[in-house]
Amino acid sequence: MKLTAPQKNVIETEMFFKNTSISNVGGYMFFYRKIDIEILKKAMQTLMKNADALRLRIVENNGEVSQEFAPYEQEEISVETLSEHEVKNITDKWMQTPFALNGKLYDFRILKTEDRVGMYIKLHHFIADAWTMSLVVSKIMEYYEKIENNEELEESLPSFADAITKEETYLSSSQYQKDEEYWNKKYETKPTYVSLAKEQAGFDAEAGRESFVIDKEKRIQIETYCKAKNISPAVFWEALLAIYAARINQSDDITLCSLVVNRS
Repeated sequence: MKLTAPQKNVIETEMFFKNTSISNVGGYMFFYRKIDIEILKKAMQTLMKNADALRLRIVENNGEVSQEFAPYEQEEISVETLSEHEVKNITDKWMQTPFALNGKLYDFRILKTEDRVGMYIKLHHFIADAWTMSLVVSKIMEYYEKIENNEELEESLPSFADAITKEETYLSSSQYQKDEEYWNKKYETKPTYVSLAKEQAGFDAEAGRESFVIDKEKRIQIETYCKAKNISPAVFWEALLAIYAARINQSDDITLCSLVVNRS
């Protein structure tokens, strides 16, 4: 099967940042309720069977990259017994380990500490994004509850092949031609480059994060303002970011990247 446009971008990124974890998406969570590990295993296995996107495999032949679905084969879900203070360091190491692109693009594990049970999930960006992670966790818990209550399970989920067909239909449509004309015209003039960095950053795949805690009073003020203006907090912060970027770069031509999660 052909790659979708986003998948081509992921592969290009992989080729540029070889042998890094840049395409890894995932994390871990613990449950604040009693969990039957065997039922949790069955829930994970059911998802692997029903969600064919998890079983996508990258195929390279004479420099050409395509994809195919691997047949479902039930696999054992490993249970990792860790102490509480080990969890973050060990899961970080797992998350930083790159996937082999000629193999499976997921890693599901069950975590067990002295008092808690949890899940560790790592997916390659070729088959998933952050929104997918939310759906995966929700579906596993849906299956868990149905198995626990002896309810019937669905036999399949929408196939990723449908998404490929939908994109191919769009790319051959008049709407695509209109969209292409619009964006070509929109960016006839290249946007001004702006940066929030105080100095030129190195070209590295490793990301960083600064976290700031907002006190309760300010949080309530922000939420009240957003509600009054009928905007989301995300739009509020993006507006502040644009204003700040415009001031420090002395430019009113500001372009921000905003995630739309395939919504229009």
